[in-house]
Amino acid sequence: MLGASTGSFHLLLTLVLSLFLGIVYSTEHSFLRWKQTPILAVTCILAVRAIIVQWGFFGHFNIGNLNDGLPAQLSFSMCFMGIYSIVIALLKDAPDIVGDMRSNVQTLSVKFGVQSVTRICVLMLVFDYASGAWVGWNYYAGLRRLVLSCGHLLSAAVISIKYCHTNVRSSQSIFSLYMFVWKMFYCEYVLFAFL
Repeated sequence: MLGASTGSFHLLLTLVLSLFLGIVYSTEHSFLRWKQTPILAVTCILAVRAIIVQWGFFGHFNIGNLNDGLPAQLSFSMCFMGIYSIVIALLKDAPDIVGDMRSNVQTLSVKFGVQSVTRICVLMLVFDYASGAWVGWNYYAGLRRLVLSCGHLLSAAVISIKYCHTNVRSSQSIFSLYMFVWKMFYCEYVLFAFL
């Protein structure tokens, strides 16, 4: 209702597409419930978080002209959130490996083990943040350079420290890491303001 009242095509389309994908992700029907299939879960989360939301908010706030192709800021945010979305999709299954095994849901955590999946996810995040620091340092100047490069390096350090204090044999500890990753995901939007 609120989205429709803004009259923003970008915002309304973002809300409708996100709602649709949220329904196919979670609804209890045999041809839906995409979150039970790893590739569909990753696709759904990636589509919403990395593409639809980035494009929709960018267009809604008229940050740049989308008719001339993807502006650099939007390309960066899509790539950054693309990697982050894959991590979230992979890491979400790690805390409940016992339930997935009982239900015969073949997540990557079930197939390859929680420790391997968690390590890969953290390495992907460190790479993601290092890329953000590199972009900040090489494409910006002054305060923006400082905030983007230092902010991303600090985030990589914080995620690494949290991982080092995570017991991969404890579902509660893995869940705590997963929720922390979500908090860091939303913190990234503060850094995006400096793009």
